[in-house]
Amino acid sequence: RCPISLELMKDPVIVATGQTYERSCIQKWLDSGNRTCPKTQQVLPHLILTPNYVLRSLIAQWCENHGIELPKKIGSSKSRLVSGIGTEVSPGDLQTVEVLLQKLTNG
Repeated sequence: RCPISLELMKDPVIVATGQTYERSCIQKWLDSGNRTCPKTQQVLPHLILTPNYVLRSLIAQWCENHGIELPKKIGSSKSRLVSGIGTEVSPGDLQTVEVLLQKLTNG
């Protein structure tokens, strides 16, 4: 469960402190101007949200074992199709790519 919403996570992501949150909840937290980890209160050195694929897989397996419908990913309507590769990318992932590209450009 997400430490913010206490709901079953649909799109778990890891923040810089190593804590995992539901993407939509932590993104809302960050969009509100917060720059700390809600659970540890540590200042986040960066705002990159890393997908937690292992936890997502475990949640899917747990849902299947307990006869619970797998949660649908929220925010897919906010995803954009990246031209040339035909892949959907969330706004958070786009931000991550932009930060990494900027770091590569600036050395």
